[in-house]
Amino acid sequence: LALGSGELTPMELATIYATIAGGGKKIYPKKILRILNKDSNKLFDSNDFNKLPKSENEQIFDPITCAMTINLMEAVVSDGGTMNVKLPQEQMFPMAGKTGTVQIPLEISRKWGNLKGIRDSWFVGILPSNTMVVWIGNDYGAPFPVTKKSISGMVWLNTILQLKNKFDFEKELIPLFEGNFVKVDVCLDNEKIDTPDFSCKKILREQYYFRGNEP
Repeated sequence: LALGSGELTPMELATIYATIAGGGKKIYPKKILRILNKDSNKLFDSNDFNKLPKSENEQIFDPITCAMTINLMEAVVSDGGTMNVKLPQEQMFPMAGKTGTVQIPLEISRKWGNLKGIRDSWFVGILPSNTMVVWIGNDYGAPFPVTKKSISGMVWLNTILQLKNKFDFEKELIPLFEGNFVKVDVCLDNEKIDTPDFSCKKILREQYYFRGNEP
């Protein structure tokens, strides 16, 4: 799709990005966890989905492509990214993200008294074994003010920092997989593989490439 030519729900976004975060294996979302009657007897449990016929662990995206996509998303939450996360080094943990905004068309702005701002703000955050989507907007499409940092991204970050105090996240952002790939450190100063021969100011660590396509 051309960028901005279609709309997706937060559930659709979460499913797509969770598939990427999981190495390209198909995700089966469970919107309902359980249903109980007035006597608290279980009528339905999400585990019942496992009884439905489906292709387990169906690979629908190339895992190398997924790893490269996550590398790009890591840049979003790092220095220079659109959602630069600044935490003390001891509090940092593996993360990646994607910001998104939808601008207000002129005719819609006029409908709301020429209010300035954006129509939608959304953010996808990926942690080891965790994908979260935050959407902020108005059901009627009314604009709201733009902030310097992604407002939906800040909601995600504040939520994640609360969860981090209760749960231990895994250490690897990209799950292990097999394939014809290389993982190299790239120097941003010259966009080549980092070597001791060149004094590099900023290095992108462990970047994935199809073997033969590395810098």
